[in-house]
Amino acid sequence: MTWKRTVVPVAVAATVLLTGCDQTKWIEEVGAPATPTDAPGLAAFLRDGTASISSAHLELEVDAAGNKITGTGDETLSDGRADAFDLTETIPGIGDIRVLMVDQQTYVQLPAGLDASAKPWLLISTDSANPVVQQLATSLQSVTSSSSLDQYTAFTEAATVKLLGTEQVDGAPATHYALTVDVTRLPNDTPGRSDLLTAGLVKLPVDLWVDEKGRPVKVSEELTVQNQKVTTLVTLGDFDADVTITAPPADQVATG
Repeated sequence: MTWKRTVVPVAVAATVLLTGCDQTKWIEEVGAPATPTDAPGLAAFLRDGTASISSAHLELEVDAAGNKITGTGDETLSDGRADAFDLTETIPGIGDIRVLMVDQQTYVQLPAGLDASAKPWLLISTDSANPVVQQLATSLQSVTSSSSLDQYTAFTEAATVKLLGTEQVDGAPATHYALTVDVTRLPNDTPGRSDLLTAGLVKLPVDLWVDEKGRPVKVSEELTVQNQKVTTLVTLGDFDADVTITAPPADQVATG
């Protein structure tokens, strides 16, 4: 399937003229990119739409068994994959946790009650001798990978797709799709794949909204794990804004 503008043959254009039709309108309709209706077409549309995006702003809402986590932040991307991000999550009863990923390093700012270090930032590493840091490293690997836009292309390539129609997302039109993702068909390094399979979840329902440029602007997931309902909503926007993300000064970072 191709999304390039259709070339109208001269003979067909001449026929339109002879029949007295509005050829300008007809050519625009024939030449306009079609809305993808199947998984291969949508995957190609997303791949083309996300490849050149340099940055994005994201808003996150997670509701797990009535506990609602919210997050907001910015990321820079290269070929659809996040190479840096700055995200602050608010967890009820705990406070704000800021996660900064840059230069393949992940740093976190914990609420005062959880941070035993005298420095404002903590470098996260799976090699740490600190079990808390190890746990954070494992969980943040999924956050790091999930911030990439190319994951939605991977979802689509492993899914059956249903076109639901056009809706407004942040005041702009977007096409709404319902995906049923076959988790077994996802690449082995897809964030959360092994956890889903371990929980016995082979099919993952995902609602995806895509704008006219092939950019994912809203994603919703809902699943039940051990009789607990978990819903996730991510909205994306402010594409290609001027975003600069830098590592914290070395003297403000603790390791452990």
